[in-house]
Amino acid sequence: MLEDELSIENILNYADACIGMALDMPAKKVDTIIIPSRGAVPIFLGMIEALNYFSEEDKEYKKFLDNMRIGKLVRKYLPASIGNSIENYLLDSTHENVEVLFLPFTADLNMERYSKSANSNFYANNMRRFWPKVISALSKGKRERARDPYLHFVDFIHREIEDRPDLGEELWASKWIEKKNFAIIDTVISGRAYSTIFEGFKDLKVGAPGSFLIIDDNGKRLKDKYKSTLHLRAAKECQKSLELRDEKINAYYVNRIFSEDRGAAFEGLVGVVYPSLMVQAENDDEIQKKLGHLSCSSWYSIPEGYPHKKAFECFTSMLKEAVMSKCKNTGVEKIEENRQRFLKVINENSLLNQDNAHSIKINYKGLKPVDVYETGSHVLHVCFSDEDSRKILNKFKAYLNSKL
Repeated sequence: MLEDELSIENILNYADACIGMALDMPAKKVDTIIIPSRGAVPIFLGMIEALNYFSEEDKEYKKFLDNMRIGKLVRKYLPASIGNSIENYLLDSTHENVEVLFLPFTADLNMERYSKSANSNFYANNMRRFWPKVISALSKGKRERARDPYLHFVDFIHREIEDRPDLGEELWASKWIEKKNFAIIDTVISGRAYSTIFEGFKDLKVGAPGSFLIIDDNGKRLKDKYKSTLHLRAAKECQKSLELRDEKINAYYVNRIFSEDRGAAFEGLVGVVYPSLMVQAENDDEIQKKLGHLSCSSWYSIPEGYPHKKAFECFTSMLKEAVMSKCKNTGVEKIEENRQRFLKVINENSLLNQDNAHSIKINYKGLKPVDVYETGSHVLHVCFSDEDSRKILNKFKAYLNSKL
């Protein structure tokens, strides 16, 4: 049961991982942070709370925190003083920011619902391999970047389907051309998802990422074959590029990642995939030639007025109090107060119920989905008609040809 998993002991243990990450990351000289899964979002926010506390006494932590440029999707959950705005970032081209990119590498898929011949694992693995290509594009020079099909596809999804051009602008505005020391914050259960992500970086010029990994169930659920992938292969590959070594893999073991796969109320973001586009793209020779397998995935901040937002605010308040309790060695009363408020919002609004997609409505630019389905881990599958899906992809091909 959730109430048992969300014990004070487990909350404090979770906060310990956030604090450990906050202590370690500035010393690694990280200048780009990638958040590839929704489950890593609360971990990142807990790390920010710890950095905020440490920065009061230590100028290195303060510098690291002050230099953070945090994407719009998550910046709304932070104090106004944390996370440089995109406007200031664009004006100040000399500022040495720490980029924080929120990119939907992973999603729980049910592709068989839309195509009997589809295999969800096939599409999930392709999704995890697609996003390293986007990151690689961000390491290119301005002229190469402007012609990169992967960046253009992500921008196209934001602009032409979701009517969110500001997210595309943030991506194009990234200054990560000259940066070398990038890292991923992620959660690990069996190790399969992160191992596939790591595979995606293997042959790219950008090199292998440093890793700050939160390991569930104190590592008991890690599968042996992925243990070797995360350590031995990482050490081998990292020797080839960017002076990343095996000690760049930082592991933080926790009793339970109680936020994992439980949706926006725990993770702060709504996960969305477009299965009809992915199925159609597999059968499009031009797209396969220019891009290969596509990831049609996206994240949304929780819209105003939904109970998920109130729940997430209670969750982050609970985590903040846990971080402060560990840092200041104080009591747990405030943690318990926020814990009870959080559980009340969850239970009163049935926020853990599957197939509750109607609870968060998202508008699409002149498009009407023919099906909206929510998986057990609360990822919305938004399906357009075959005709609309073809029109969308044809529009993208025309758009891409005009840019290349």
